[in-house]
Formats: sequence, structure tokens, C-alpha cells
Amino acid sequence: RVEALTGEAAMARAQQDQGLLEELEQAAKVDRAGLVDEYARLREQLKAREREVQALKMKLASASGGADGELVDWQGVQLWTPRFEGLDKKAHAALVDDFRNRHRDRPFALLSAAVDGEGVHVISAVSESLQERVKAPEVMKRLALRGGGRPDFAQGGGVAPGDVEALRRRAGELLRGMIGEGAA
Repeated sequence: RVEALTGEAAMARAQQDQGLLEELEQAAKVDRAGLVDEYARLREQLKAREREVQALKMKLASASGGADGELVDWQGVQLWTPRFEGLDKKAHAALVDDFRNRHRDRPFALLSAAVDGEGVHVISAVSESLQERVKAPEVMKRLALRGGGRPDFAQGGGVAPGDVEALRRRAGELLRGMIGEGAA
């Protein structure tokens, strides 16, 4: 499909475009030839700031007690059901991986939720020593969440931000039950 402007419409469009270019030159304080480079520079600067913000959110989440604040020892198993605010999927997974690495020498099971502008991201993970009794995707399934993954790590969603606290309570009960089932 080809569209074209001719005559007065073409002139009006050219004048409109000229006005936009002049505004951009003034706002960016560069000449027309430098607009593309200035845009690319500002875009990279914005990406760098977004990475800094995400790193600071992770640091804040770790330092605020969220990293181990919800940690409970139950029958020798570390149960963790934290809630984080403002972490995207990647940062949330990194925080859970950090927990898994720090607790790899003992049994653990977790369900972590992170609420951000895109919704709620949920991660379930279990230590290698518990995988006979508890599988991460099964935890997600039993909590009626969408998603999946490996026996030791699953990601998904399917919960509204207002329902996260109830999900955390149900997850704690479910994990205790699943661990207890395997122990019998």
C-alpha cells in the first residue's frame, strides 16, 4: 500500500515537519545533523539510569529484610514467602537466585512474589534435597498459578496485586503440607 501527499497537503506537511525539527534543535541544543546522535546518546543514558534504578531496588529489597525477613524454619526446612515491590522479572529472579545460592547447603522451599507496573511475578523454588517431595512447578499448579519450569525453579503469574498476601499464606500452608506428605 502506497500513500502520497501532493499539492497543498504536501506543503503543509513539509512546514509542519520543519517546525518540529526546529523545536527539536532548540530543545536538544544541537543542530539538525546532530539530532540522531543526541537521541541515541539520551536513549543510552536513559537505559543506564533504568539499570541503576533496578540495581538500587534490588539492593533495597535485600537490605529491607525482604531477602530473609519472611524466612521460617519448619521441621528443618527453610520456608520463604517474601513479597517485593517494584522489581521486574529479571531482578526478581536474580534476588531469588541469590537466596538459593546462600541457602544451597540446607533444605528450602519458597514462593516469592514481586509486584511491579506489569503485574505480579511469582517464583517457586526448592532445594535439590527436597525435589523428591516438592517440585516447583507443582507448587505453582496447586496454587492455581500460570507458569512452569524445572523441578527446582518455576516462574509464572496469575494473581492480582491485592491477592498476594492471601497467596503467601496459602503457599506457606501448601509447602508445609507437601513437605509433611513426603516425610510420612
